[in-house]
Parts: sequence; structure tokens; C-alpha cells
Amino acid sequence: MSKVLGLTHSGAVRLINTLEKEELVKRRKSVKDARSVVLYVTDKGSQRVKRVLNSRETATSKILNSFNDEQKQSFLSLIELALSSLTSEQIKARKICKLCNEGVCRKRGCPVENAIK
Repeated sequence: MSKVLGLTHSGAVRLINTLEKEELVKRRKSVKDARSVVLYVTDKGSQRVKRVLNSRETATSKILNSFNDEQKQSFLSLIELALSSLTSEQIKARKICKLCNEGVCRKRGCPVENAIK
């Protein structure tokens, strides 16, 4: 995670400590590897994600609602092309798109990650 976020190990630990303190995630020991900790998003964390995604959806809808269907598809194709040209490395691909909308992107896969496979 620290590589994806561009944080040091200690910075990632502080971030997780903050998220846990705010009750957005829970830490549990891994059943597969005693040296590892698994993070689980809490109900409160899921609600926060929904609010952030809804805010982003509202902002992007204001832009996209002025396009007709053909323009929207052209715009999407151009954005995917632009994003896919930003890197050829998996770890950097994960840094480019923050807070993906998993319900949308995962159906077809992330255009940035797909471009490097």
C-alpha cells in the first residue's frame, strides 16, 4: 500500500492508525500469515466511500450532462486513451487512479492497468 500511495512505511502506518481511530477501517491478524495484518472497511468507512463517490458523481455529471450520447462515448474513449498512455508499470498504474468506482471500472477493468497487461 505504501508504494501505491507514495508513502513511507511509517507514513502508511500513521494513515492506517488515523483511519482506525476514525472507525473507518479495522485491523485483524491474517489467518494465512501471522506476520500480516488485514484491513477491513467498517460500515462507517463504507458510508464515507459512498459519500465521496456520490460527490464525485455529482461533479462529473454536471460536465457530462452537457454532452449527447455520441460525445460522451468519444470523451470516454479519449480519457481512456490518455490514461492508458501515462505509464507502462503496474505500480505506477495503481497510483494514477485514486478512488476508482469499482462498480464501473472493474466490469471492464481499469483502462490504465489494462494498457500495461
